[in-house]
Amino acid sequence: SGALLWVRQAPGSGAVTTRAMCPPQIWGDDRVDLRIEYDEVTTTAVIERRRRVDGELLWSKRLATDAIEVNWCQLAVSANQLYFSFSDGQIPGHLLALDADGNLRWQQALISYRPIQMLSAADGDVITAEPDFRVSGAPQHVMTRWRAADSAQLWQFALTARLLDLGAGGTGFALAWVADSAVSQQARYQRRSATDGTVLSEAHSDVL
Repeated sequence: SGALLWVRQAPGSGAVTTRAMCPPQIWGDDRVDLRIEYDEVTTTAVIERRRRVDGELLWSKRLATDAIEVNWCQLAVSANQLYFSFSDGQIPGHLLALDADGNLRWQQALISYRPIQMLSAADGDVITAEPDFRVSGAPQHVMTRWRAADSAQLWQFALTARLLDLGAGGTGFALAWVADSAVSQQARYQRRSATDGTVLSEAHSDVL
C-alpha cells in the first residue's frame, strides 16, 4: 500500500554530521545499514543491524578512521557473516568481516582503496573485485575469494578491464567487463566456477 511502517532517527547533533553511504542490505529478517559520522576532529563508520518489521536496533558497531572524508562503501552478507569495506582515501584499504552479533571476525588489507563490488558465495565466503593501481598501462582489476572462517585467499586472478560487473550465477558467478584491444574495445562475458575461479564459458564482442 506504500504506507510508512516506521522511522528511526540516526543519532547526531551539534557539530556531528551523519550521512548514509551505501544501500542497506537485507539479512534474513533484518537489515544492515552503514553511515558515516563527521565532527571537527573524527570520522567514524557506523554499522547497524535492525529488525525490518519495526526498525528496532539489534546492535551497532563504530569504527574510527583517520580519513577526512569517506566517499564510498560496499556491503555484502552471507548466512552468518557481514562483509564491508569503505573508501577512506588510504591504500591499502581493508575488508572486514563481522559475525551475526556484530563482533569483528577478521580484517584484511586490500590492493586498492576498496572493492568496487562484492559477492557472497553459497558457502559464506566472499568474492571481491577491486581495481589494481600497482600496474601501469591498461587498467586492471583483481578478483579474490576470501574464506569466511579466517580470511585466507582461496584463489585470485587479474583481468585487463576498464569497467567490470560481478553477479551471481548458480553455483558459480558471472563477470562482464570492457577490455581494450589494439584496435577496439571489447565487451567480454564469462561464467566462472566459484570453487577455483576457472572459466566455465566465455563470449565477447566488439563495442567500438
